[in-house]
Order: sequence, then structure tokens, then C-alpha cells
Amino acid sequence: MKIFHVDKEIIMYAFKYALGRSTYATGTMSEFLMKNWDKFSRFEKDQIQHEIREAINEGNIGMEVDKQSWIRVLGK
Repeated sequence: MKIFHVDKEIIMYAFKYALGRSTYATGTMSEFLMKNWDKFSRFEKDQIQHEIREAINEGNIGMEVDKQSWIRVLGK
């Protein structure tokens, strides 16, 4: 059940929190991004994908299962 309207700014904060962590938040956030991808602006999409690529390149992406979740977002 949806109760709250959430601004994109809060979603971006949640994304930045989840990126690079080894937690269930990674899967939750990557699934949310993919499900709602069409609601983001081109700038936001580019920013998200840039930050994912940067985390992968720096080795700050979490465990392999987390990395695979983020790679799926790159495929959007």
C-alpha cells in the first residue's frame, strides 16, 4: 500500500545510500529504479548510470550479487 508521495530528491538520496553497500537496500533500490526508469529525466538517468559505472570502476559496488543488480540498471 502506498501512503506517501516521495520527491525525486529523496529517491536520489536513497540511491546514493544503497550504491556500494552490501545490504538488501541494493536490491530494493535497483528494482525501484528499473520499475520507474521512465519517470526520471535524461539528466537523472545519466547521473545514476554515471555513478554506478564510477562505483564499479573504483571497486566500491558491494558484493557480486549487488554488482549484478546495478549492472541491470545500466542496461536500461
